[in-house]
Amino acid sequence: MIELNLSTVLMLHVSVLLAGCGAFFHFRRLGVKPGALTWLGMGYGTQALGAFLAAMGAQNRLATEVWEGASLWLGITGYGLLWAGLCRLSRGHKRARDGWIVVVVPLGCLVLAAATGSLALDLRRATIFHLASLGFLSAAALNIHRDDAAEPLRSRTLLTALLVVFALSFLLGLALILAGVAPPERLALVFFVQILCYFALALFVSGLLTERLAADLRGLAERDPLTGLGNRARLDHLLPLTPEAGMAAIMLDIDHFKRINDRHGHLAGDKVLSALGHLLRTELRESDPCIRFGGEEFLIMVKEADALQLAERLRVRLAAHELELGLDKPLRITASFGIAVNGPCPSTWGTLIAAADHALYEAKAAGRNRVVVAEPSSFATGAVTG
Repeated sequence: MIELNLSTVLMLHVSVLLAGCGAFFHFRRLGVKPGALTWLGMGYGTQALGAFLAAMGAQNRLATEVWEGASLWLGITGYGLLWAGLCRLSRGHKRARDGWIVVVVPLGCLVLAAATGSLALDLRRATIFHLASLGFLSAAALNIHRDDAAEPLRSRTLLTALLVVFALSFLLGLALILAGVAPPERLALVFFVQILCYFALALFVSGLLTERLAADLRGLAERDPLTGLGNRARLDHLLPLTPEAGMAAIMLDIDHFKRINDRHGHLAGDKVLSALGHLLRTELRESDPCIRFGGEEFLIMVKEADALQLAERLRVRLAAHELELGLDKPLRITASFGIAVNGPCPSTWGTLIAAADHALYEAKAAGRNRVVVAEPSSFATGAVTG
């Protein structure tokens, strides 16, 4: 069986920490969450310096009074920096008190150790270190888990689980110390587990950043930047394979939109589209899919019971809304609406949307600024194709 030497494990600890520090600052250079990665990189670097001093002390290469206090302070500070960095990574914003906690807690532990004479006693010093580290890691795990509701990512769950294991390793070390069965060989084994946790932490943070970036890119690909609504690519992820009975498609189109572009310019047209997008985001529930279908056409999916009332409310709100476009007077716009409801006979999304589009053109032909509901017989058998 291979025996783990404490000083050797400490030097391995230093190597892993320095590699992690370099990785975090490399990611920071790429502009990915630079604030959070700065704190994480400093946490790894501070831990590396503390572990190096402890290794030198274990080999009697450094004065006892120097390495005991310095390694304790640097070690706890490193875990404080990790906690602050992980909180920033998770929630995307910082709190002013985080910095104070990172400064005050390590200094408080150092003062406590010095005042109680614990610096010169390995087990007491280790107890203080394990308690502080356990607290920071537990708080980090709680923060990562708490923010899962706002950003449910698989890598976040894995990161939370890793932090729990990391914290448990300190709880195990603390239990061994308090039980009086903590020879250097056993502590070396605990340190080795923590080294693996450090290595995994850097990988899982990288995984979280990668998954978050992929989600952001997917969101950009499925979102219309002008209106803030989804686009047609987004529709595939919002809808089931076939429409349920009673599901309604509402197609709306801005009346005389080409005239707005011709008279006032395309920038004015963009402002009209943006204003309509804002109105739709405000009036619709999150459970009601709404996308920019193309040009000045928008598609909404709702239950049949809500469709006509919703379309009429949107029509009235839009007609009463005055747009300030920097013109001589505010611009008023209207829209036409077509509704198709999926009946008991099976239908496809394509047929349902085509029927709503057909009803929309009927509303246009009837004078615009109105709502027309498609007759079920016009599309139940797939008669409408465009």
